[in-house]
Amino acid sequence: MKKLFVILLFFSTCLSSYAGNADKFSYNADELQNEFSDLQSLESMFIGNQNLTIADFEQMDIDWLNRIDLENMKCASPVQAMFGVDDMEWGAFAWGFCCSPIGFFLVAISDEKSNNEKLSYWIGVVISSLLGSIAAIANPTPGTSLYTGY
Repeated sequence: MKKLFVILLFFSTCLSSYAGNADKFSYNADELQNEFSDLQSLESMFIGNQNLTIADFEQMDIDWLNRIDLENMKCASPVQAMFGVDDMEWGAFAWGFCCSPIGFFLVAISDEKSNNEKLSYWIGVVISSLLGSIAAIANPTPGTSLYTGY
């Protein structure tokens, strides 16, 4: 009986400590509706005119449309707008390529590193893994399942 009382007391304390955070999850419906009004008008524009191009967007004089950066949409491919060789951080790439376990703590989970540095680290890890796999398949060592035993 004493254990049951202690358990109930513990859980009631935990529940009451989280009950005071209700204001963090509240929202104003009018503000939320105002935020989504631009999105709804864009959706209705696309539904009505399905053959619009970026040049057509640039000619339209709509205030919320001027806040959208259309320069990134002029690239030949979506990947070109996101990351290129000029954005590569070679130090982070070297951590991923040469010493990925230490680089994980220095680059990947660091809040001080930029997204380009983190992406460069992961590119280094992937390239190192691919080259290591190719080398292991091309030159198997004795005792592995790929070794033929000549």
